[in-house]
Amino acid sequence: MKEETKALIELNLGVLLLSMVGLFGKWIELPATIIILGRVFFATIALFTILKLSKQSLVIKSKKELGYLVIMGIFFGIHMVAFFESVQISTVAIAMITIYTYPLFITFLEPLLSKEKLRGIDIILALVVLLGVILIVPNFEIANDTFKGVLWGLLAAFTFSVATVMNRKYVQSYSSSLIMFYETAISFIILIPFLFIEHFIIKTIDLFLVMLLGVVFTAIAYTLFVKGMKYIKAQKAGLIATIEPVYSIFFAAIFLAEIPELRTLIGAALILGVAIFTQLKMEN
Repeated sequence: MKEETKALIELNLGVLLLSMVGLFGKWIELPATIIILGRVFFATIALFTILKLSKQSLVIKSKKELGYLVIMGIFFGIHMVAFFESVQISTVAIAMITIYTYPLFITFLEPLLSKEKLRGIDIILALVVLLGVILIVPNFEIANDTFKGVLWGLLAAFTFSVATVMNRKYVQSYSSSLIMFYETAISFIILIPFLFIEHFIIKTIDLFLVMLLGVVFTAIAYTLFVKGMKYIKAQKAGLIATIEPVYSIFFAAIFLAEIPELRTLIGAALILGVAIFTQLKMEN
C-alpha cells in the first residue's frame, strides 16, 4: 500500500472517530465538566503512552513556550466543555455546525497577531456565516435551548480558534501529539475543582463510556489524524476534516433519532461552505 493511500485511510478514520464524539454528550449522564475531566484524564494517559512508545521527548525548551501551552490548554479545556454543553442543551447537529464557525474567528484573530490586513472577502464570508447562524436559531430568546446551544457552540469555536492561532504562532516547533498531550494535561488540572463543585453520581457504564471517549475517540482518533497529515497536504487534510459535521449529523440521526430541520441544514450548508472556501483559499 502506498504511503499516501495509507495516510488517507488514517486521516479519514481519525475524522470518522472524531465525528462521533458528540454522541457521548447524549449517552453519558454526567455534567459536561465532569465528562471532559474524565475525557482528558484518560486521553492524557493514552497520549503519554503513545509519545513514550514513539520515543518522543516530553521536554519543552523554554518557560515562555510552556506558558503558551498552559494558556492553550486552558482555552482547549473551555472549548471541550462548551462543545459538550452545546450538545447536551441542544443537538449534536447544532453543536457541530456552530463549532465550524472557527475559521471565521481565525480570520479575524490572525491579523491581531500578525501584520496581515483584514480583506473585503473576509467581511463577506463573515456575513455569510452570520446568516447561517441566524437560519439555525428559530428565535433569539435566552430560554430557547437551540439559541443557548448555538451560544455554547460559538464559545467552543472561539476558544478553539484562539488555541489554533497560538499553536501556529508560538509552538510550531513541537509535534501535534506533544501539544495535544500538554493541552489535555492542563485541561485536566483546571477542571479538577469541578469534582467538588458539581453534584453527580457516576455509573459503571458512564465510567466505561468516558474512558472510551478519552482513549479511542480522542487520543487514538487524534493520533490517526496527525499521522495521516504526514503524507497529506495540510489544506487537503483541512478539507477532509470539513466532512466531520456531515458524519456527525448522520450518526446523530441513526443513533439518537435527531433529524435536523430544513433551515438548520441550509444554515449548515452556508457555514460549511465558508469553511471549505477558506481551506481552498489557503491552498491557493
